[in-house]
Amino acid sequence: MREIPYYKEMKQEIRKLNQLADEALKNGTPLAPDDAILEQSRKVDDLIVKFQGEMYGSVMSDSYDR
Repeated sequence: MREIPYYKEMKQEIRKLNQLADEALKNGTPLAPDDAILEQSRKVDDLIVKFQGEMYGSVMSDSYDR
């Protein structure tokens, strides 16, 4: 079975994002203005685009600019 590029990293970053969101919710902090959550969310978004590009052979990751 071949290893899927970016899959492990993407799953790890999603776990980090979920942890940040859980902590914010426990503290009663709104998610939208939380800079750490926004930064982590961007990381996850970027990895998802790369993952999809690898899986579907598209050039999505090349045209996705932040």
